[in-house]
Amino acid sequence: MIETIPEIPGLAEHDWAGKKLVIGDLTIDCVGATPRCGAVTRAQPDFGPDTSILRTIVREADQNVGAYGMTAHPGTVRAGDAVYLG
Repeated sequence: MIETIPEIPGLAEHDWAGKKLVIGDLTIDCVGATPRCGAVTRAQPDFGPDTSILRTIVREADQNVGAYGMTAHPGTVRAGDAVYLG
């Protein structure tokens, strides 16, 4: 999990496209938003199928949750490494 500034409303990763994410020695180019598909509505071990999940993602997040990234500089990531966006 990446902690972000709580005062900023919405999903932080919506603003990551075109920026670099640095974690430890690793650098990732954030290349775009990640659209969700119908798989999020499927039944899980502890609850049944729920089509409202995707409808909510479409309504609240323009169907995007997450960010696609490409490795710009490979490196090692360790628990507790600082994460920077630039």
